[in-house]
Amino acid sequence: IMGIGGDIGGSLRHPAVFCGIYGFRPTAGRYPYSGAQRVFPGAPDGVPSVAGPMASSMSNLVDLFKCSLGADNDSTLTNQAFDRESFENWRNPKTKIRFGFTVHDEHVGVSPANKRAVLDTVQALRDAGHECVELPSLPYAGEALKCFFNLVGADGGDNFINLLSTGERPIPFLKNLLLSVSVPTFLKPLLAPIVRRKFGNSSFFADVISSTRRLSIGDFYI
Repeated sequence: IMGIGGDIGGSLRHPAVFCGIYGFRPTAGRYPYSGAQRVFPGAPDGVPSVAGPMASSMSNLVDLFKCSLGADNDSTLTNQAFDRESFENWRNPKTKIRFGFTVHDEHVGVSPANKRAVLDTVQALRDAGHECVELPSLPYAGEALKCFFNLVGADGGDNFINLLSTGERPIPFLKNLLLSVSVPTFLKPLLAPIVRRKFGNSSFFADVISSTRRLSIGDFYI
């Protein structure tokens, strides 16, 4: 069983994990996207949605990925062929790989289950002879989050509202995120400090409020 999914920050990989299958998010511009609907219709160039393979086995995942490369004449794609030599080298049990990992990005808390999953994976990799290095922090995570929400919130939150227009009740995180992005620009300087005082200096939503505003075409590309 094989399929194709769309992904920005995990929309392909998370369901694959929950369903017990394999999923892979390629680099933007690497995998054909023709005929697929964007995760965020009209999303800006700075937040590219990519297509990637899903399959019930790793071998099927690799086969689907290899067959799809070069199958589209899209000029925005890199027409680089599948690097079989490098792939086989990484598959060699004697090849030792260095992995970096963290269990907290200092901005968004991690659940005990996710932390346990990361640490269990780290232990399994170490048992297999690989090196795992814990990163004490992700120094640019905060700035990356601000840039992301500044881009997706450039329309004042209209895209988010449209995505939720089906009537389905959003989960609390998305509801708060939607409110943060769609706050009128003139209220943001007043609201952000209030949210920060209530939830602490590391408040994620205060950062979103202060970093997003409706942008003109000129402001967006500057």
